[in-house]
Amino acid sequence: MRRDLSLVIRAMRAADLSEVIAIEQSVYEFPWPRRAFEHCVRSGYHCVLVCEDAQPEEAICGYAVMDVQLRQAHICNVSVGKAWQGQGVGQFLMRALMGHARMRGAARAYLEVRPSNHAARAFYDQLGFRQVGLKRDYYRAQVGVEDAYVYQRTVGL
Repeated sequence: MRRDLSLVIRAMRAADLSEVIAIEQSVYEFPWPRRAFEHCVRSGYHCVLVCEDAQPEEAICGYAVMDVQLRQAHICNVSVGKAWQGQGVGQFLMRALMGHARMRGAARAYLEVRPSNHAARAFYDQLGFRQVGLKRDYYRAQVGVEDAYVYQRTVGL
């Protein structure tokens, strides 16, 4: 992480969604729609932002959506704005997610990732996630659909 970054985690609110959607659309070819974020915030998913605290308006660097049920955490969305990538923001966010999952009693965390997203796969490998499954035809793609690799790791690590 860049030494001059002062990052904080806070809950995502409905008022944040315009900025969240702007980041989502800038980093994904097939972004989540606003209604998906609205549903997650309303339904009690663990929806958080990572912000640079030193900024006057608390700049949103990234966000995550996770659901924890039955001792399992499902990480639904993890995104870091392009300007913040490669500076440790994603690692900071993932540590916060694992801490929350542990606090909620989860033993394992799962997520899906596109096979074509080599950067994300390397990132999750570095964090101790391992591929444990495959979901066929999971993601929309430029031509047809793309599978998803299912990654898992123990929360307590």
